Amino acid sequence: PDGDRRLDQYPHQFSGGMRQRAMIAIALACNPKLIIADEPTTALDVTIQAQILELMKNLSRDLGIALVIITHNLGVVARYADRVNVMYAARLAEQAPADRLFAAPRHPYTQGLMRSVPRLDRPRTARLETIDGLPPNLLDPPAGCRFAERCFAATDICRNEVPPLEDLGPDHRAACWHVHELAPPARPAAVPASARPPRGGGDQGASSNARGDSPARPETPLIEVKDLAKHFAVKAKGFGGGTAVVRAVSEVSFAVPPGRTLGLVGESGCGKTTVGRLILNLEKPTAGRVLFGGRDIAESDAAEIKAMRRRVQAVFQDPYSSLNPRMTVGQIIAEPLQVHRLVEGRKAAKERVANLLVSVGLFSYMAERYPHELSGGQRQRVGIARALAMNPSFIVCDEPVSALDVSIQAQIINLLEDLQADFGLAYLFIAHDLAVVRHIAHRVAVMYLGRIMEVADRDELYDSPAHPYTQALLAAAPTPDPEAEKRRPHTILAGEVPSPLSPPSGCVFSTRCPRATGDCKVTVPELREIGSGHYAACLLLQ
Repeated sequence: PDGDRRLDQYPHQFSGGMRQRAMIAIALACNPKLIIADEPTTALDVTIQAQILELMKNLSRDLGIALVIITHNLGVVARYADRVNVMYAARLAEQAPADRLFAAPRHPYTQGLMRSVPRLDRPRTARLETIDGLPPNLLDPPAGCRFAERCFAATDICRNEVPPLEDLGPDHRAACWHVHELAPPARPAAVPASARPPRGGGDQGASSNARGDSPARPETPLIEVKDLAKHFAVKAKGFGGGTAVVRAVSEVSFAVPPGRTLGLVGESGCGKTTVGRLILNLEKPTAGRVLFGGRDIAESDAAEIKAMRRRVQAVFQDPYSSLNPRMTVGQIIAEPLQVHRLVEGRKAAKERVANLLVSVGLFSYMAERYPHELSGGQRQRVGIARALAMNPSFIVCDEPVSALDVSIQAQIINLLEDLQADFGLAYLFIAHDLAVVRHIAHRVAVMYLGRIMEVADRDELYDSPAHPYTQALLAAAPTPDPEAEKRRPHTILAGEVPSPLSPPSGCVFSTRCPRATGDCKVTVPELREIGSGHYAACLLLQ
């Protein structure tokens, strides 16, 4: 918006979506015949992602420009691509028209990818299927098919000879020696929840029993947040100095019973991580209360806080930066055991570390390795093992799978579900991936600009979203199924999230809401029950 004024501004004055639009303008300046978009929306929120991809698609068709999108997001591929090339370890595994590839993938790797992805448009019915093992080291690649060591159908010829791209039909090819023998699935299958393979080592998917999705709910929540608020004072811009206030969290309330998962979703900057830090007592609330086991954390003394820290742990987003590179895996996991004196002596600590590594699907000998010697999925398992070392009852999972590839992401999701079933853990699962949250959470809370917009059981919220913002989020998130994408409404939410330094008056979503009225710009809506266990903060619903 306001293009003439933007010409005199610098990149740091633009939002993420505006910067990406500027890059598209630069690409169009030379009237190209081809644009290569390398992960063009990976760092963007789902509503801004939808805006950028829709813009690129329209420009491509209106100006006759060929568009190559490089992405790991299968939903984006399903919504926007006409043809798809699937790569594995620097080689083409399969290529086909998008409709055909998603309906009947033929290469074992493509089939595994499809099964690893949780679906936004379907209720959870089973655990995710994973692809065991790791991609090969390209400094010393295998002689034959590079997927052979992870493939369920691999034979000697697969390990010794490179498979050619076999023609399978109109514009459909796959590089697999056994592609004509393998029956193509009509739709990606799911692993039954009762199927629980033994936990193994390496980066293979640790597995699980079926988790009870409807256990009896205890009357006393493990974690209860009441009217929580957090404001940060920041230096005001300009020569006059002074301070401004960032309203990161405002009047947030929810509860998490033992053994349950609350998903907390929303766009970047909406306050999700700040809520997690307040629960962990890493930040002090400006107003409101956090109760753990019925006890207000703010009123607890030092001994009670120390005991609380043992029972409330965290798993962080980036497995690369959340582990000390100067310590071995064993030292990382043993450190909290020693700080809280949970074990006596080095031998007991070593045995406890070995047991924790096995419980998260790693080999005990990995205690001697350093973080840089592990894959991303293995590092995240170490982070989970470190959290489990304290025998917690509640874990804040802050974007625990967003930095991982699709197949590794499925392994970590399955592991978290296994541990919840085995140890009765409760999770606050913070994420922006709506499909992942639908799969793992029992209830879901939607945040926007520091406030809760809607809370409901997961299937109720995804099947019958009530708040306009929730509806917009779900419409913007693509699903990995071209046929389903053709049937879904593609309402693109206009505008960008306002600054928390100067939030709108009234409903904070009113500046982007397509149904906003004059009252919405004046009155702050309360979070009210609109159905059994279903809450929404919208004047149009009250």
